[in-house]
Amino acid sequence: MTCLLAHPRNPNCVIMSTEFALTFASSYIAISNQIITGDEDEVTPLVRQRVYETLCLAIKHYPPDLDNNDLIKMTEDGMTHKNRTARLSAGSVFSITAPIHIWMFASGRFSTNS
Repeated sequence: MTCLLAHPRNPNCVIMSTEFALTFASSYIAISNQIITGDEDEVTPLVRQRVYETLCLAIKHYPPDLDNNDLIKMTEDGMTHKNRTARLSAGSVFSITAPIHIWMFASGRFSTNS
């Protein structure tokens, strides 16, 4: 769905869309956060893995507001989860956003007080 919305006429997933970027990214983050909130028997490691994989695609196509506390907390929680698959999947979200966070912090555009 993410690819279809970002580049409906192009099958290649190399295009980053800036049109409606904040709206889509914020929506994906909010929905993803709700999906992985719950008991362990409802939110299995496979569910977490799929949510983080989908979130990676969303971020790839629609760069989010990187000051988004939900994205930061969700990634941190996933990277400290007891299941290795969940940690690796959350780490893939971090690997996409970390270089941008580092650049923002180095250029004074990112505050650690968020």
